[in-house]
Amino acid sequence: MNLATYLIGSQLAIAVLYIMYKAWWGRDTFLSLHRGVIATGLIFALTYPLLPYLPGLPTGNLLPTGSKLPAMLATITVTPHSEAATLSDVLAGVYWAGAATGMVWLSARLFSLLYLRRRCRTAVIEGTQLLILPSGKSPFSFFKTIFIPPVDYSPEMLHHIICHEKAHVAQGHTCDILLGEIALVIGWFNPFVWLLRNEIRLYTEQLADAAAIKAATSAREYQLHLLQATTGSKHPLGPAFGKQSLPARIKMLNRNTSPCYRKLYYIIALPLAALLIMGAQACKKQPSERPQSAGEIPPPAVETIYDTCETMPQFPGGEKAMMEFIATHLKYPQQAVKENIQGAVLAEFVIDAEGKAIQPRIIRSLSPECDREVIRVINLMPAWTPGQQEGKAVNVKFTIPIMYRLQ
Repeated sequence: MNLATYLIGSQLAIAVLYIMYKAWWGRDTFLSLHRGVIATGLIFALTYPLLPYLPGLPTGNLLPTGSKLPAMLATITVTPHSEAATLSDVLAGVYWAGAATGMVWLSARLFSLLYLRRRCRTAVIEGTQLLILPSGKSPFSFFKTIFIPPVDYSPEMLHHIICHEKAHVAQGHTCDILLGEIALVIGWFNPFVWLLRNEIRLYTEQLADAAAIKAATSAREYQLHLLQATTGSKHPLGPAFGKQSLPARIKMLNRNTSPCYRKLYYIIALPLAALLIMGAQACKKQPSERPQSAGEIPPPAVETIYDTCETMPQFPGGEKAMMEFIATHLKYPQQAVKENIQGAVLAEFVIDAEGKAIQPRIIRSLSPECDREVIRVINLMPAWTPGQQEGKAVNVKFTIPIMYRLQ
């Protein structure tokens, strides 16, 4: 699998996930299901294009089951020829530059958080260990650590803040946020990734609101405290009490519980995932076995064909020269490169009593284009020194494995 194929598959899946979420799932009050469908869907979108390729290139015996092994030549690996930079090369360079920038930015924020933690002092409030920030930032949490600014909150507001941040810690919301950040590094060019990242931040806050409001003296008082907590700035990697999509959060707090039948809408995700997996499987070209490929010359009637003989046929200049000949003349078909086709072709041919390469045949196919190219090069071979059996020139069969591998 090349980079373009992976990115197209994963980023289209993310786009479908976001559109389906906004159309079907994002309108109800089942916040845990929101989290489940987005987090699971995002992990699935980033990994499903890789599933058909996990076994890797074919290894082991390349012959069809039950085939008799003739003289086997060394495997020859073919890769696309290096050419001047193309548009795809430029686009790949731009992509990697963007991904590298995103990774550096994410790493810098993680290190800044570690540095910030070292500057904080520890306090215990309501039986919870907190880190007091050195300056005015909004409250936020990171994994099991809760950060509180040095602000003189009222006891009620401080209680609500601590309950909110403890909900983030208990539910592991930092993992969701980091998942969104990693997805952004991979798909920084995709606007749906940015939108989905915002949805992740929103549902983590809504889940924490739902847990904290249960400990509030009144829902109205909790919402007023949310509005009051809009000063300062939060750390970009930490779920925060205030500032994060306040209108949507307050709207969710005042909505009536959605009817249970709307949970059935989440079943749509299952056939959608199945279709994506089947599409990925269909995109991978599986090698097949067939008796004859396009471009092959029908075998003429010849005398006995040996799998081995006393003196084997010799390519002019020896096996090394033969490998160089094939490597020089064999090209990676552009159609195969465009379709991301790679794998093994197993070809068979006969060196007759006159030293000519005859009866080329594909016994393990990869694609019509790759098969035809192998047959073409076999037909270009110069005359060999014929094989000898009991002092007579004989026909000898050879098998040659060709491995097409994308760089």
